Amino acid sequence: MFEKINESIHKKAASKKSKGFEKDDNDSPENKGKLLVDATCSPADITFLTDLKLLNKARKKSEKTIDILHKPHKGKKLEPRTYCRIARKDFLSVAKAKSLSKNKRRKVIRKQLGYVERDLKTINKLTKENPLSLLTGSSIKICLLSAN
Repeated sequence: MFEKINESIHKKAASKKSKGFEKDDNDSPENKGKLLVDATCSPADITFLTDLKLLNKARKKSEKTIDILHKPHKGKKLEPRTYCRIARKDFLSVAKAKSLSKNKRRKVIRKQLGYVERDLKTINKLTKENPLSLLTGSSIKICLLSAN
């Protein structure tokens, strides 16, 4: 991006020089000020992912994968426990808080890790019973991770 900007500035400067707008015969241009460039900009639609948000996202995806894998057994076997309501309640209690202590944040992260671990174990059991053809690309990746 910066290279394109530099090239366009260079082309305009060269075209002005060739048209005869240059006042001096010297090759060195005259400084007329400072150019400040701010490199701290970022797209507005990308959120900064914290550990807790990543864990919550992983938990949601693993729960969807469990639902997909359990669909053929619906009515025959009990649905695996995911504690999704409790996990969501735990996440929201921290996500809505204005400030958190380190201990509270660490406890909630540990709880979310426990939920994700439980879901991955369930996915591992369900993949042994079901074919992976039921899943899409991202869900297959989750299954492969749970197998390791």
